[in-house]
Amino acid sequence: MLIRFRKRRQPGADHLGVTSGISTHLEFSVVLIEAVLLLGFAIPLWAKRVNQFPPGKDALLVHVVAQQFSFNYHLPGPDGQFGRRDVSFESNSNPLGLDPNDPAGKDDIVTAGELHVPVNRPVVAELSSKDVIHDFFLPSMRIGGDAIPGSLHSDRGSLQSRLGPTR
Repeated sequence: MLIRFRKRRQPGADHLGVTSGISTHLEFSVVLIEAVLLLGFAIPLWAKRVNQFPPGKDALLVHVVAQQFSFNYHLPGPDGQFGRRDVSFESNSNPLGLDPNDPAGKDDIVTAGELHVPVNRPVVAELSSKDVIHDFFLPSMRIGGDAIPGSLHSDRGSLQSRLGPTR
């Protein structure tokens, strides 16, 4: 290295740099083109994708109920109707408080910690919380939202896989 890059074989440094205004105009042009692409195309396309709910009959509705250190998922059964929930029915074996006498709730699916949904089918998640604000985030699908106590929040983005099939 000392022989190949010795001082006498290398040209001296030019401390003035570029003296023409072409580089300034080129940089300004690149910034202008990128701004037009971002404001004219990318942001409207992203807003269109994020703000549209999937069609009602095609989407699977999931109630996501957050509580300390876990998420509970409530899916309708084959009848497509959710059973009635009430705080008075909550227990360790019934964390969502499903009414045991409600016929619509007999076939409902309740899971804790893991959510499995059909591949390539849009899903709408309604977020709620029992105790404090919880962050619900699915990094692989680029979807997130806050589960706030006392409110029901439908995630504006569908949870359908945008990156291909997931399991």
